[in-house]
Amino acid sequence: TTTTTTTTTEILAVVTVGWQISSSSNERKRHLQRIIENYREMCAATDDGDAPRFKRVTVAVAAYDFDAESMTSFLSSSSEHFFRSSRRNGDWQISLEEEKSSDGRRVTIERAERALKMNYVKENRSSSLPCEFALDLELFGFREIDGTKSHLTPGDLALRHRDIFLRRILSDCEDCDDESSDKVLFIVQEDDVYLDKKHISSFLETSKLTESANKFAEEGKGSLFYHPFFFDYEKDSDGVVYADWRVNAGFVQKWNNNQTIFTSTKASGGGRSLMIRGRSRLQDLLFSSESSSSVGETRVAELREWLDPLSVHPGEFNVEVATNRWIERKVHARVHKTKARRQVRFLLPLSSGVVDAKHRAGSLETLLDSAGIWHASNTYVERRKELSPLDPTSPSKNKKNQETLERLRWRELQQIFRSCLEEGQKSEEEEEGGENECFRCLSVTSEKKAEYRARVVVDDDDEKRRTRRRRRRIEDGFQIEIRRTVQREVTNRVGSNVSTTADGDEFEEGD
Repeated sequence: TTTTTTTTTEILAVVTVGWQISSSSNERKRHLQRIIENYREMCAATDDGDAPRFKRVTVAVAAYDFDAESMTSFLSSSSEHFFRSSRRNGDWQISLEEEKSSDGRRVTIERAERALKMNYVKENRSSSLPCEFALDLELFGFREIDGTKSHLTPGDLALRHRDIFLRRILSDCEDCDDESSDKVLFIVQEDDVYLDKKHISSFLETSKLTESANKFAEEGKGSLFYHPFFFDYEKDSDGVVYADWRVNAGFVQKWNNNQTIFTSTKASGGGRSLMIRGRSRLQDLLFSSESSSSVGETRVAELREWLDPLSVHPGEFNVEVATNRWIERKVHARVHKTKARRQVRFLLPLSSGVVDAKHRAGSLETLLDSAGIWHASNTYVERRKELSPLDPTSPSKNKKNQETLERLRWRELQQIFRSCLEEGQKSEEEEEGGENECFRCLSVTSEKKAEYRARVVVDDDDEKRRTRRRRRRIEDGFQIEIRRTVQREVTNRVGSNVSTTADGDEFEEGD
């Protein structure tokens, strides 16, 4: 099903800088400068000379008050021609007031803010960029989070994109109609991940699929809520790329125009970022559809909860408030309240559908590259717990090994998803079947849908690993085991010599 959607012509991106960036190494500021350059490139003309798809790109750098001097100096020197303003923001005051002219009540939203610096640089207007690009510094006071349920950050800066988004929502309500205000793409990201043109294009293209499916469900013809899927990846000290463990499981199915897609029931960290297209979609997620006499009280409660750091769900604070996890929580909460059978699916295309003559269908490698976002700090990959070889004398150890959420390497992930697109060839070493199990499942099931799981298993015995190589069938789906060998006497590192792909083929690291 296809539907006409409003064209996105504007980006409002909030970049939250790290804790005490003023005292951080220059590497943090280099990350930030590269992020700003990535957004500025979205204002440039396309490679084939066409005008950019966006008319306006605004980057709001969110920082704490005590970093004001350092950040102002950095942005003024590094982005002089585009640094538009700095602003100190107060907290929102939300209340419900009686309407004198009617029996109703209205929600009143106010906030104290003070402009510290407003620049109107002539070079900005006459620059070579064919669209309007601006850089703003948004300063906030430090507020502590509830350390008993949230962790990995001392303050709530990751939440403050909501203040900036709310200001834009209110501005749209006053100055714009629904169609024009739905042309903005809201983005929030941390200052150590890299989003660029390919990620934005991928999100907008995938949104055509998800929004069409969601409209189908709203008409009572489905029970799923879809949103584009993005995943983090990191690099270890040897330069080996590992994908977010949340791509280890999900569903693969044939969709519209014989298009193959992957859907996950778990929200990924999403590249430590969140993208929402249009004010109306943001409001649909933020507000319930309740239309009773208590709608005013409901709106006030929803706004306060959205802006309050103490209302955040337990877990890693930044992930809970500024990634797809928030969307997952909101849809689940609404399901629980209304008793509706609505589930969340995060969608990643594995093949392109029908395209026109001007645009070529993207390859699997291109589609994965557009969905994978590098977490440049590589915070988690070096901390992962190394898997232990299977011990036949210890059943409990075997079970623990099988359930470890180890990250797939990038090449392994490509091989797994490619097995869903290609029939494969028969191998004498296969224990059952000959074709790629994913391809077979999609070919024989009436729903053209298969549940998928990938597990990483480690063996010391290389010969044993060769003979036990297999694909295992599971109910209504397929399971793939990635087997790695360990050279413990040399490196004590998992996968340091030979890895096995989903097809059972060996390849040297870096191949």
